[in-house]
Amino acid sequence: MTPSAVAAPNAPSRPPQAAEADDEINISEYVDILLDRKWLVASVTALAVALGMAYALFSTPIYQSNLLVQVEDSAPDAKGFLGDSASLFEVKTPASGEIQIIRSRSVLGAAVDQTKLYIEAMPRYLPVVGTWMARRANGLSTPGFLGMQGYVTGKEKIEVAQFDVPLAFEDGAPFIVTALGEGRYTLSHPNLNESLTGTVGKPLVNNSNGGPLNLLIDTLAGNPGAQFTVSRDSRLGTIEDLQKRLQLAEQGKPSNVISVTLDDSDRQRLANILNAIGTQYVKQNVERKAAEAQKTLDFLDVQLPQFKKQLEASEDAYTKFRNANKTVALDEEAKVVLGQSVELQTKLLEAQQHRRELAAKYTDTNPRVRMIDSQIAAVQRELGGLSNRVAAMPTTQQDALRLERDVRVNGELYKSLLNSALQLRLVKEGKIGNVRLLDSAVQPKRPIKPQKSMIVALALVLGLVAGVALAIARSLFMGGVRNPQEIEAHTGLNVYSVVPFTSEQIQIEQRATAKTPGVQLLAVSHPESPAIEALRSLRIALQFTTLEAGNNRVLITGATPATK
Repeated sequence: MTPSAVAAPNAPSRPPQAAEADDEINISEYVDILLDRKWLVASVTALAVALGMAYALFSTPIYQSNLLVQVEDSAPDAKGFLGDSASLFEVKTPASGEIQIIRSRSVLGAAVDQTKLYIEAMPRYLPVVGTWMARRANGLSTPGFLGMQGYVTGKEKIEVAQFDVPLAFEDGAPFIVTALGEGRYTLSHPNLNESLTGTVGKPLVNNSNGGPLNLLIDTLAGNPGAQFTVSRDSRLGTIEDLQKRLQLAEQGKPSNVISVTLDDSDRQRLANILNAIGTQYVKQNVERKAAEAQKTLDFLDVQLPQFKKQLEASEDAYTKFRNANKTVALDEEAKVVLGQSVELQTKLLEAQQHRRELAAKYTDTNPRVRMIDSQIAAVQRELGGLSNRVAAMPTTQQDALRLERDVRVNGELYKSLLNSALQLRLVKEGKIGNVRLLDSAVQPKRPIKPQKSMIVALALVLGLVAGVALAIARSLFMGGVRNPQEIEAHTGLNVYSVVPFTSEQIQIEQRATAKTPGVQLLAVSHPESPAIEALRSLRIALQFTTLEAGNNRVLITGATPATK
């Protein structure tokens, strides 16, 4: 019922503060608004929940899998003559560096080529619900639906082993493969002059205006008329997309264990691409180590003959000296000096060799080069101190000490070189790297999204919020007058009575329109109606008001012209 308010014309105006206070809506009024528009709130909420359930039900499931890679430390016994630089073939790269190697185009490109990830082939499912129906189907479907030819909703399957197209066709509209039955199919595309016919298991070759087209389908399962989409993406675009999707992180720091994670809608393809990435990464690591080992071997093959000649020359010189001077006995001091001299001279030669290797990679200002320079200077200072002690010895002992030192130093260096060369050959022939796969990727059983319960709950909350907001907005902007106090606040007039609009009045108006005989007045047919009681209250209020007025005239008016 819509009430009508009757205001007194000569009442004093209310203060603005009171009007502003009446404009404020308290909690009880909000509750009244929601109760009045409860069906609007319920409808909006139900619509949101229905949309959420439809999305959760029909959206394509996304699966996640991962593999673990361990970056192993360099073996401590693999260092020989080359000292710390012997790790040229066993360099320990930080996990952050290995992560960038895994993400590189070199590794991902090889994995993309191995799995043919740039080829996308799938049945042409019915829009919206096709994939949902296919996941629940038990066999092949009958192609077509409501006049849409070729669409399928069953267990159709296609596997493409090779698909090479001209560059103009890459990343473009997909090709349509239509099953003909008995292992035959047609291939069509908007840019082809005519459809091509091929056979499963045999290459389909066509020379178009843009270049050669090669297609080899290994498997095609579908009833005659079933259609499949086949597209070829650019290799670079596929690699870049894989780089964005790939998630790499070190499992705890510093653990040197790297997790490689990927999401995909196809469980088998997901496991295949991850395992291909792991295989290519380990393979390239082994190849890189073998190449480094071969490079160092080539260097040692040049150095070994030279050190062998030096050893032989020092041995000959020492032998001649002993033959000429018979036996020369070294005192205790000379023996100590000899041992220290051999040790320092060996360190000096190793450090100098290390310096030459670093100079091939870094500048003189590099911290590693400057550190080895400081080590060389320190060893040379110690050797200088020993030289002063040797100079104080007899000449014969000096010569004997020098020659024996040369024999020992050259012998140690030559033996160390031989050991290093042997280790390098083992690394090269053994095909061993410093990374290994801890866990391979497996096909996940359950999707990670959509999370149906969360989606429905979120849709319920959002729908409820939207429904409440819409109800309040409609009440604020389209609600009209909510109570008599609003009239008093905005006009400054007192409201003497509120006359409700009753259903009986509607019936009376309908009878009057139909020209039904009789008196069509609410006071006659329903004298106890709330509207009549409100009019009686108005009559009494007007009688008391006219006692103070100068006349007994009452003006009845409305908000608009011709108001009834």
